Amino acid sequence: MIGNMIDNESVGYFATAGKFLDLTLFLPTVLTQTITPLLVKVRETGTKGGIRKTRKKAFVSITVWISILLALFTSVCSHWLIYLTFGEKYSLAVPILQILAWKTIGMALSSSAGQIIIMEGLQKWAFIRNMLGCFICIGLNYILIPKY
Repeated sequence: MIGNMIDNESVGYFATAGKFLDLTLFLPTVLTQTITPLLVKVRETGTKGGIRKTRKKAFVSITVWISILLALFTSVCSHWLIYLTFGEKYSLAVPILQILAWKTIGMALSSSAGQIIIMEGLQKWAFIRNMLGCFICIGLNYILIPKY
């Protein structure tokens, strides 16, 4: 979309920022995939609903707070990250990385909530949520890419 709406140089800056974004998205995803089996085990043992609910809230909270810290670190250090790895020539990727870093929070929330939705057998809601998110993302891209 960026290449068609703006130019190929902007695609390069976006791809440069995306390299670091992949690293920040990795940790919450691994955390979610690691903790989910523990939550499934708690669910299968038949512990009380209140304990299960508390553990799910703690799971989501921990995942989101870790992603907030990662996003803050990436956003604050984006200049040094880009400059030290790609050089001054790619300095226009810095504001892109500063904005994209905050995507980590949404991805962590989506990943952890998605696992809970699947554990509870509510897959039809996951489909609706994903389709709604897809349409919103495409719409916002058409509006915001040319503007910013």
